[in-house]
Amino acid sequence: MMKRALVIGANEEAVFSIRTAQRHGLWVDAMDGNEKAKGLPAADEAYHVDINDLARVFTITDRLQPCVVVPAPIGHCLTTIGAVNDRYHLAGVSQAAAEKCTDKYRFHQAMAGAGLRNAELVLLKEGQKVREEELSGMTRFPVIVKPRFGSGSRGVEICGNRQELLCFLRYELGKDTGLLEDYIAETCIPGPEYGVDGAYVDGEFRMVLLRRKKNTPPPYRQCVGYYAQLPEEEPAFYEKCCRLMQKTGEAMGFQNCVVHADLIRERKEDGTLTDEPFVIETSARPSGHNLSNLFTPLSTGVTLVEDFLKLALPELMDSRNENNENTKGLFRPEKTRKLLIRYFDLAKGTVLSVPDPGELKERYPLLDYVCHIRPGDQLAEVRDGASVMGRGYYILEGENDAQLDAADEKLRSEFRVQA
Repeated sequence: MMKRALVIGANEEAVFSIRTAQRHGLWVDAMDGNEKAKGLPAADEAYHVDINDLARVFTITDRLQPCVVVPAPIGHCLTTIGAVNDRYHLAGVSQAAAEKCTDKYRFHQAMAGAGLRNAELVLLKEGQKVREEELSGMTRFPVIVKPRFGSGSRGVEICGNRQELLCFLRYELGKDTGLLEDYIAETCIPGPEYGVDGAYVDGEFRMVLLRRKKNTPPPYRQCVGYYAQLPEEEPAFYEKCCRLMQKTGEAMGFQNCVVHADLIRERKEDGTLTDEPFVIETSARPSGHNLSNLFTPLSTGVTLVEDFLKLALPELMDSRNENNENTKGLFRPEKTRKLLIRYFDLAKGTVLSVPDPGELKERYPLLDYVCHIRPGDQLAEVRDGASVMGRGYYILEGENDAQLDAADEKLRSEFRVQA
């Protein structure tokens, strides 16, 4: 009888996880609250169910008896995944750890309790009509305001002083009825941002890829690309990132799971960069937006979902390997290639012309290119992920960041957009 794997949350980004499990001979059951979720048809059996309703989920999973919950780049169902893992004693994130991942206030408390937080934070509750004295705990500005729950750039704002913060909370978020949901206001740590793809094996952190972000300017700071960071480029910073992620995993309670995280490399007041990383947030799931399924494997040769399945089910390891029951080789890149993944944050306006993909591939060091932009399209200003991620992406290879930037700038200039 085929072993059954479960995917909880079956949007389009879950399709890769489903197909990876199927390639390893697993029967894949997938569930989602949206009956039109694009991952459901890819599964061997699909269930239309509210994945936040644990009682209904358990009614199904008690019958299925899954051997593994396959990780996918979907954050809103992480606590359900943790609850299922706990119920059947499966590898993966626990419910307690998942709750810290999905609640920014609880994450801050866990990190502060471990001595890993040097930022001030104020919790602002749904329905609260914020008064100035309630912000007295914020003494370091600028601060960043975010919804307590959820991911992405929705509802995120940087405020330069207490008056700006008060006005934003009262008039942009609060309206007349008070805050519409819980928010946090936290010290905004200055510096360039990075992403982490990695995993924990018996509590030990393993770095797969450190990615430097390419962001739009404030106030939106939307990520529009990533550079693969080679371990030897800045070894002191790289090593400190690994050590911080180890301590973060201990604070969060990560044992055997994949992880992605957002970091900041702290900048001093005089503008110089330190080697000190700061964890913005972390989650026990793969990264989305064609990172964990495409960019990271192209750069490192490691596919996080595949290695996790081998960690959870050692019998899936290559039987030709005499050490097939040894997990030492999992999540360990042999080499990292210098790549850039870029999303199409072109100027706001009307698209006049789009270059021919075949010609671009002849002239540029492209490893992949997907473009959904067409002449006549109206491009909006890039403010969040929703405004840019559906346009496509391309991946360039080079020897260093400067070479990648030069190729990137030249390629983008071939798109003609009229403001």
